[in-house]
Amino acid sequence: MLYTITLTLVLSVARLTCSAELDLDGPQPVFKADMKDVHFLLWTRSNPDDASYHELLINDTSSLANSPFDPSRPTHLLIHGWMARSLTGWPVRAKTELLTYYDCNVIALDWGKIAHHVNYFGVVHNLPLVGQHSAQFLDFLHVYGHLNFTALHVTGHSLGAHVSGIIGRQVTHGQVGRITGLDPAAPEFHEGEDETKLDRSDATFVEIIHSNAGSLLHFCVGLPDRMGHVDYYPNGGAHQPGCTAVGTLTELLTAGCSHGRSFEYWIESINGATPFKARPCPDWNTYKAGECQSCGEGCLDMGFHASMEPHGTYFLETSKEKPFALG
Repeated sequence: MLYTITLTLVLSVARLTCSAELDLDGPQPVFKADMKDVHFLLWTRSNPDDASYHELLINDTSSLANSPFDPSRPTHLLIHGWMARSLTGWPVRAKTELLTYYDCNVIALDWGKIAHHVNYFGVVHNLPLVGQHSAQFLDFLHVYGHLNFTALHVTGHSLGAHVSGIIGRQVTHGQVGRITGLDPAAPEFHEGEDETKLDRSDATFVEIIHSNAGSLLHFCVGLPDRMGHVDYYPNGGAHQPGCTAVGTLTELLTAGCSHGRSFEYWIESINGATPFKARPCPDWNTYKAGECQSCGEGCLDMGFHASMEPHGTYFLETSKEKPFALG
C-alpha cells in the first residue's frame, strides 16, 4: 500500500507540475522534444552485431543509398517506451531473434533522450511529435527506398505502443501492415482520444499483449481495454507469474516485471520451441473455470507467429520463468 501511495503521489505531483508550466495562451507541453534526438538504427544480416547498426537519416538519400536496407525483405520497426533506450533495452534482443529467424530489415526507433525525461506527462505530450516525425521517416523510406508498407511490422512497448498507433495514422503513402502493442501504457490514456491512443484502425492488423493491465491502485500500468483486432491476456493480463508488485517507480513503469513480460513473451515467441497457445474466451474467470477448453472459432499462437484470423479476446497461462510458453 505504501508503494501504491508513493507511486500515485509522484504521478500526481508530475501532473500538477505539468499544469503549472503550461502556457496560459494554450495547452503546451512542459518541454518540446527536439526531433534531432530521434534516431533510426538499422540492422540486417549483413550487419547483425549490436554496435554495427547503420543510422538512417530522414530525407538523407545518401544515408539510405549507403545502407544495407533491402525493400524486398520484410521490415520491422521496434519502439521502446518511457525511461528506456533501444541499444540497452529489449529492441536489441528482439533484433537478434528476428535476424536469427529470417532475412529482414530491423529498425529501432531510438527516442531515448526524449523518453528519459523524468516528467512522464511531458513525454506523453510529445508523443505526437515523435510519431509524426517517425511517420515522415517511413514515408521517406517508401518513396526513396521502396519500403513496402504491407510488409511492415511495427512493435512498440508501453508508450512506444502509442507511438506505433500515431505512426499508423500519420503515414501518407500506405497503410502499416501490422502493429503489435506490448502492454500499452495506461496513465494519461484511459480517457485518451484516438489521435494519441493505439487502436485497431491504425494498421491492417493490430494485436495487443496485455501483461500489466488494470488500475494503478492495483500496481498496473497497462491499459486493460480491448484495443486491437486481437487482444491477448496472458494469466489474466494484470500480473504475471514469478513477478511481484513491489519495486521502484522507474522499475514499475519502464521495465517492471509484469509490464516487461509483454516483450519477454514476444521475443521468446520468435524462435521458441513451444508456442504460446491462446484460447478465445470472454474473460479470465471464465477461462479459469475451465469453460474455454475448446478452441471454438480457433486458437491462436500469441506473439510473432500469430495468424491474423480470427479476431477477439484470447487468454492463456504461462510459466513463471523462461521458457515461458506452455503450449
